[in-house]
Amino acid sequence: MSLHGHAFKYIRHGPNPVPQVPKSYAIIAKALGATMWCWIFYRAKHDYKVWFVSAGTPRRRTPLSAGILLNTDYA
Repeated sequence: MSLHGHAFKYIRHGPNPVPQVPKSYAIIAKALGATMWCWIFYRAKHDYKVWFVSAGTPRRRTPLSAGILLNTDYA
């Protein structure tokens, strides 16, 4: 049985072939993922009152598409 140009031979009920990813791609992906989570936690630390807590007096608020509330008091 020939492979007819396929990179690997299909084996019924066998494990899927593991993709070969360059090591630099894996390192860059880890760094970008860590940066993303650090940024999310940094913003949550500084903006949690705006996101989750209703502070004292009622204020006019405009909902954004992401569900985060933005204070619109300009007076």
